[in-house]
Amino acid sequence: MLTRRRTRKGVDNPETTSAFSRLPLELQWKVWEYVCPHLSASSPLVLPFGLGPTGRTVSPDKYGSLAAATATARTVLSTHAAFRFLALRALPHAITFKRVRAGAGVGMVRLNSERDLILLLPTFPRGRTREVNCAWRIPGFSEHVVNLTTDFEPVDFSVFIDMPTDSTYVESALHFYECFPNLRAVYPPCDAGRYGEEGLRWCRERALRTARRCGLCGGASSWRLSSSGRMWRGAAG
Repeated sequence: MLTRRRTRKGVDNPETTSAFSRLPLELQWKVWEYVCPHLSASSPLVLPFGLGPTGRTVSPDKYGSLAAATATARTVLSTHAAFRFLALRALPHAITFKRVRAGAGVGMVRLNSERDLILLLPTFPRGRTREVNCAWRIPGFSEHVVNLTTDFEPVDFSVFIDMPTDSTYVESALHFYECFPNLRAVYPPCDAGRYGEEGLRWCRERALRTARRCGLCGGASSWRLSSSGRMWRGAAG
């Protein structure tokens, strides 16, 4: 059993009493994959970020916090040099940002941009979606968004006389999605409670529990972006 004092020095320190450090590295890595399934290519991370004016924060109650979503990955990255190397291969991309609190320094989130899902949460007042436009492109962040979902409709409904059709909705939403130059798939916001197990079968087993809890699943299809910038609805894989 590790003591609190010894834990700070890491499991590879000779003063630790854990049998874990004496296991073959292959077995240790298997344990870490169980603790942190996002080290496997088949288990995507869902990373929540707040979008809005500086100083406004997002309540983590509904979706959980970014710190909680990345906790196990950060533990692996800081525990052992060999595991850090393997974790960096599994999470090859990095989003860096300044923390809001004064003197808090720079933060970094490791991810696999091709696999992981970015969840944008609004910190602007409800009904102010007209503020969501290409001005929100953030260097160092926007290019890492490949798979996206939002907790708001990225459309300014005030410009429509009637409720928008699919085509007019997509045309309006594109003004927002153009902020993300590498975007490939968009999962529309919806209530996952509307769908049964059959409708959510496309989710991987582990991702299914996260998606149902967070309300991220959009049935059996999602909006996808072609290389020409046109959006189409297709099966989500």
